[in-house]
Amino acid sequence: MQFWISGEIHKDVTQDYLRAADAVSRSLYAELGGVDYGLPVNSWDVIGILLPPSVPGFEEVKRYDPDKREVEFRLRLYYPLFQAAESPEERQWIVFNMILRSVDLFRELSDLPAEIDRFRADIVSAGRKYGWGENLCEDDDEDDDD
Repeated sequence: MQFWISGEIHKDVTQDYLRAADAVSRSLYAELGGVDYGLPVNSWDVIGILLPPSVPGFEEVKRYDPDKREVEFRLRLYYPLFQAAESPEERQWIVFNMILRSVDLFRELSDLPAEIDRFRADIVSAGRKYGWGENLCEDDDEDDDD
């Protein structure tokens, strides 16, 4: 499956967003691109809406067409958080969590709970490999309790 990440982005954060989105997209494709999850989707398309709150419009969209095997999400990101991010890893984490949110929203649009759970678990696992947990400050020692 392809991961296609784009955005409706404010000019002040365009380059940082594009770099973060590219890093997340490439990493997820490298880890999950060849895996068949049984999801009737050819490409996972997510468009981040990264604009100041003062910019009207740009509503969120959640769209799934099983006949065309298309899924599209347009999801709002919290602009002040992205703007305040101090490192590329923090910005990548924000984009990564947008992908996780899209998977959670897809669960509401489809009737494939087992497939989605496996897909989500693999995304979380891939994210951890690249330093993007579900929480920005995950405890690195959490797996040491085994």
